[in-house]
Amino acid sequence: QIDPNPPKPLGSDVQAIVDVGTGSFWATANYYNTQFKIIRSRAVAEETVRRLGLHQNPAFLAGRDRPPAEPLPGARELQGSIERASTLIRARLIVAPIRESRLVEVSYQDPDPERARQILSTLVNVYTDRNIDVALESTNSAAEWLEGQVQTLKAELEGTEATLHEYKKGNRILSISLDEQSNMIRQEMQQLSTALTAVKVRRAE
Repeated sequence: QIDPNPPKPLGSDVQAIVDVGTGSFWATANYYNTQFKIIRSRAVAEETVRRLGLHQNPAFLAGRDRPPAEPLPGARELQGSIERASTLIRARLIVAPIRESRLVEVSYQDPDPERARQILSTLVNVYTDRNIDVALESTNSAAEWLEGQVQTLKAELEGTEATLHEYKKGNRILSISLDEQSNMIRQEMQQLSTALTAVKVRRAE
């Protein structure tokens, strides 16, 4: 299942930092097509090869259910064999969207059923991990931005209170409430602090 609606750690009224391109019908369709291409991509296939060591698996490279008599590739051929193995995966991978749904059926053809299961499971995990990394990067960016805003407002508040203190001191006023600007800064700091806490919780999740 592919969900085009990203999480909103800052609340429903705040625009997401990473725009996945949803909103209109065509934007959503483009998003789904992009995800299908990512599943089929060389980057996902190569990471699958690395996790399973398929570039060092003669049976896989030969398209057999058991190793052939040929020797393992040498160290110099390692990178090339990773590319070759990823090409084989992409050739045997089938990504079939299910119409009028958020579902996509991903299947893999291999002479060895158990190897097919391992490859398919790993490939889906690689794709999922990639999406998690993208979401985490967005959340980290939100946290960094909020922390910066909190520090900026804190400095503004301290400046406002210092000015008010000098005013009271110069006019011999014993007690005076903070002005409207100071109260607004305090409220904005409270909102940002609440949002920052929500972002940190989301990042931990």
